[in-house]
Amino acid sequence: MNRMEGAILSLAMIFVPLAGQTQDQAPELLSPLTASEEAVVRAKNDYYIRKHTYAASRHRLVKVNTDLLTTAGPISITLFDDVSLVADGKSVDIDNLTGSIIWHGQIAEPGISAEDLIEQLGSAEAADLAFRAITRVDIYAFLNEVDKASDANLEILIDSRELLAPSRIDRFSNAKNNPDQFYGVNATLIPRVSPGRYELTLLGMGGPYHILYEIDETKLIFPDNVDGPVRAEIDPATARKLREYEAFRISLGEDPRETIIIERLKREGLIQ
Repeated sequence: MNRMEGAILSLAMIFVPLAGQTQDQAPELLSPLTASEEAVVRAKNDYYIRKHTYAASRHRLVKVNTDLLTTAGPISITLFDDVSLVADGKSVDIDNLTGSIIWHGQIAEPGISAEDLIEQLGSAEAADLAFRAITRVDIYAFLNEVDKASDANLEILIDSRELLAPSRIDRFSNAKNNPDQFYGVNATLIPRVSPGRYELTLLGMGGPYHILYEIDETKLIFPDNVDGPVRAEIDPATARKLREYEAFRISLGEDPRETIIIERLKREGLIQ
């Protein structure tokens, strides 16, 4: 996280109060798993749940209504019982060749305007940039399929030869009629109703199940993420966190999908 991003995040937490949001008027993006579903998903994804929750204060497993990401309408996102957000869709980018979707939106009724930030940032241009940054919501969705032999979730590969005739390929439309394909969703969500940062990502096994977790900043080695660049000077507290994370990483082991992905890439001729 650079200095400008840090300043914008600080402004978001300071200047954006709890706003009255029309959550009940917008369809819900996330839905909980049934008890039986969750038991199966947790058993299959122990590695991924432990990995993602190393620096998390809480988490839950969810399904994502990806149909909502194909149109630029308002959506409600219930993160946890005590925190949620509503975002107004502004645009949707769909890549027919890969089938990928990028949903762009903004926090509804954020309780602040660009004009409110001018005094703090010194110019209308900087204030407008900060306002758009702190109210922006971007959600990414990529086509996946389940490897039948291992139950591993694998992102759909694109054959380089298909790039020669992209107009003939429409994975986005084809996916609607293909029960073996589904969307894995990634998003970083920063609601304006609480000083928190939340991550939504696809789990590694068993189909379209996702983990949503709240980041615990005190557990991060560096402000941005546990895999951040090693700095020239490390204070004792950070050095301790590095040792603890390295011990955790060793205990976690390798990604169960690693061998499957490598073999698949070789089979497709993408690596030697």
